[in-house]
Amino acid sequence: FLFPILKPIVAPNPTCSDGRQNQGELGVDCSGPCQKICSSEAAKVSVLWVRPFKVAEGVVSAVAYISNPNPSFEAKRVPYTMRVYDGKNLLVAERRGRTDIPAKASFPVFEGGIPSGKTEVKTAFFQFLDEPEWQRISGETASISLGAPRLETEPFPKVSVSGRNDSPRTLQNVPVVAIVFDIEGNALAASETVIDRLPKDETTELVFTWGLPFASAVSRIEIYPRLPLLP
Repeated sequence: FLFPILKPIVAPNPTCSDGRQNQGELGVDCSGPCQKICSSEAAKVSVLWVRPFKVAEGVVSAVAYISNPNPSFEAKRVPYTMRVYDGKNLLVAERRGRTDIPAKASFPVFEGGIPSGKTEVKTAFFQFLDEPEWQRISGETASISLGAPRLETEPFPKVSVSGRNDSPRTLQNVPVVAIVFDIEGNALAASETVIDRLPKDETTELVFTWGLPFASAVSRIEIYPRLPLLP
């Protein structure tokens, strides 16, 4: 009799996309040697405050200030909802979007041009709609160095600041948010502009404007470039 020669079955090498928990991973295809982080490893992101701001009659903006305590974990395009309410806690408007969450950073999420009609908006609410898909930070990081903000109040408030691209590559479509605070540390107003294109080592002038005067004196101005998370 002739017996068939059986070839040994060779198990494929484990990878970070094989749908199995192996190679020292704490979950399926996360942690261990994988760039993806298991959700159990990451500290929870905090929403420190959320505020609406009147921009003009029938128009408001809203800002949520977020804190990510994780020193080396970041997440891309996390979906969220921003809602604004009247004095009776009735929903006036809702916006949905996505935001990157940089590692070890506090940053604003800005929604502008929200129509409110004749209703006076009193409060705002922000919520992430999914758990972040955490990744270890990459080797390259985007960076913009900022000059000192300059404030003008007449005829309407305007803030100007210079920004220099210190990143290893050209930056495009970068939103930048300005928040002004009163002497008690409360946010008075916020505005957003976008850097269309800024080559490496070049400088641009950023301008933020408001159509209404501020309700009180400005104590400080904070500028937040929403830099892309590089691959």
